Amino acid sequence: MDTRELRNCFGRFATGVTVVTWAGEDKVKHGITVNSFTSVSLDPPLVLVSIDKKAKACAGLRNQSFVVNILASGQEAIAWQFAGKEQQGLEIEWKKRSLGRKSRTH
Repeated sequence: MDTRELRNCFGRFATGVTVVTWAGEDKVKHGITVNSFTSVSLDPPLVLVSIDKKAKACAGLRNQSFVVNILASGQEAIAWQFAGKEQQGLEIEWKKRSLGRKSRTH
């Protein structure tokens, strides 16, 4: 994603809900609903997601690449699913993405 496209994306996200997804070292796919998502820098491209240290996802994300999925207003069921409230009949379609560079959590 070029810098202008990234800036436009950040500029349109005033507030909302995201789902952070990653594959663990065992290649199992994981995700967590996060509503604290902030752009930090365009160069290098950096974002901040805030997750409680006590959340299982916090340990699972350590040193893993991740993807931030910005949800639309009609995707409430997805937000609930990744918040730990199983949504009957909901199927999540996982797509492999090339991140282009290593992302890290601290």
